[in-house]
Amino acid sequence: MSTKINVRSPFYLSYAEPTVPEPAFTCLIANPTSNDAGIANQFDINQQGIITLPNLEFGNILSIASSDSGFSNNKYATVTSDTTRTITLTIAIPTGFSNSSDGTFNCNVTAIQPPYQPAATPPANQPAQTCSGGPTLDTASSSVTLAAGSGSSTIDVGAYFSSETGYNIINYNTTTVTHSLSGSNLTLSAQSVCAVVTVYVEAYDAGNNTCRPVHTITVTVNNCSAFACSSAAFSQGSITASGTITNPNSAAVIAGISKTNGGALITSYDANTGSSSQSVTLWWKLTAPSNYSNAGSAVWCSFAIPQAGTAASAFTCTDAGLYGQQISSDGIVNSGSAREGTIVNFTPAKYQTVSTDTARTNLAIVVTAPSGYSNAGNNISCTISSVTQPAFIASCGSNTFYISRGKTDPADFCDGTYAVTRTVKVDWAYIDTAQGQRVCLNNSAYNGNNLYYAVSSNSVDVGQGTGWFATWQIDSEGIIQEVHPVQCLGGNKIGGAL
Repeated sequence: MSTKINVRSPFYLSYAEPTVPEPAFTCLIANPTSNDAGIANQFDINQQGIITLPNLEFGNILSIASSDSGFSNNKYATVTSDTTRTITLTIAIPTGFSNSSDGTFNCNVTAIQPPYQPAATPPANQPAQTCSGGPTLDTASSSVTLAAGSGSSTIDVGAYFSSETGYNIINYNTTTVTHSLSGSNLTLSAQSVCAVVTVYVEAYDAGNNTCRPVHTITVTVNNCSAFACSSAAFSQGSITASGTITNPNSAAVIAGISKTNGGALITSYDANTGSSSQSVTLWWKLTAPSNYSNAGSAVWCSFAIPQAGTAASAFTCTDAGLYGQQISSDGIVNSGSAREGTIVNFTPAKYQTVSTDTARTNLAIVVTAPSGYSNAGNNISCTISSVTQPAFIASCGSNTFYISRGKTDPADFCDGTYAVTRTVKVDWAYIDTAQGQRVCLNNSAYNGNNLYYAVSSNSVDVGQGTGWFATWQIDSEGIIQEVHPVQCLGGNKIGGAL
């Protein structure tokens, strides 16, 4: 099977995929990037200690942690001087990577938390005020209890503040509770996972550098039935050839492992001396989570995970999984990327310009084999079957649209609400028929990384409770590959590609 994508742009992209390549998932591949500043390996944090998670190019953020002082319930306490903050992102590794069986990967990102000093006259030896005026907080905190799977509550968050014009909702626990906001009415809807979590409401006004107070809502989701294996939600996990076990992901804490149901606990498995991998079914002793009727009790559940074999194969061009090779209309070569291994050279270095679109079939990429292969450290040469060099450079359009941050799937917009505020230009006037058009940002093609973006002709919020909206899949050259109409019903997406 082969796939070929041709786009009308300064570059043409063409690649074959005979098999699914499997590089190791790393922080570099995840590429966490500040939402505000666009800087790699950073997140955003405001004066109140509210965290805005970074954008990821690959993977999904499952949870965050920090050993910094003042960190609690996914928020930092305010500070009186610029303070470096570091959070550890626990990222779910997507399929298609050599370490996908590990389930998760930890990646550290940093930010500078600015001081919050709203007092008109700063305390002695403290910096001058860093914000002034703005909304005031009338009620610091509240709580709500919801029944798992069906409970919901609508809260007028306007009662918590004075002199505000809008609100930001911060919710990192969408497997327990989802939210939607209409005006000042915040609706919280319980999901199937019982837990006690925190949702933050930040109020703002239209002023410049005004203070933004935060109200805390403690949400308890209970009335779950007894925890059973059907709720374990196992995924990933692996065993090395020598027998070292990496636990799978689970909705409950794993308290032990056994070869049999309720049997003696083990910390490792027998070595696999065969060259091929094998599937091993183990029994996992889970501790039922809180808010289940059997909370704290042991529940034994079986789950199969792969165990690696001993053989090391030779690194090939298929393993390298080359992608993104391009040639500009000026003949400049973009060597692209390798899913595995390191690109160290390519030939030719440049092509002559052409007056018509021309397929180049002799672009050779040299890749160094990574560790774990029999030819590790050696170079192999991989010839790309065909890359089209275009004869022109397309221009950017003049029609204004607004897009959101990128998501890996249109359904990902249904776990909450998302702002559609980034201004882009397109040489087309209609959202639903824009497939094949180029999206430009600041007069250059927008690198969409093949992610999906909510799009609107106005700056709005989309997601749960907002009705129908559209998404564009935008590739690395700004070309719209797919157009999806989306409506979110109960956290689920309806609608398909146009």
